[in-house]
Amino acid sequence: MSTPFLTHEKVHGIYRACLSNGFDDTKSCKTVELNKKRVAMSEFRLRINTPIIRDMLLQLPESFLETIDEKGAPISKATIDKNGRLWTILFSYVEELCMLGLGIGMVKIVPAETGNPRQINIVINQQHGRC
Repeated sequence: MSTPFLTHEKVHGIYRACLSNGFDDTKSCKTVELNKKRVAMSEFRLRINTPIIRDMLLQLPESFLETIDEKGAPISKATIDKNGRLWTILFSYVEELCMLGLGIGMVKIVPAETGNPRQINIVINQQHGRC
């Protein structure tokens, strides 16, 4: 049995590694915001980790991938990977993965069609993933 590629430990580790540590030049940091949470991330460390971040995002179900209508899927459904396996029960890890995706330009946030401004969908663009 192989080890799953998308795990909350891996997401959290990469997220923590990409956060600005206070010693980064502010010109080389990128501000990423999701659900009123704003963090500064090192563009250099995002760039180094882009292949891993991209691979983790592509483990989410196909409903998240960019299509012509760009509807994406509810962020709340990102706790399950494309194989139907629950990779986390904590929404904070989903947010961290999405923030990494926003940081590398691979994730877009779009309003859900529910009319509730607090419900959002995420769209993953497979072609992007560069700072």
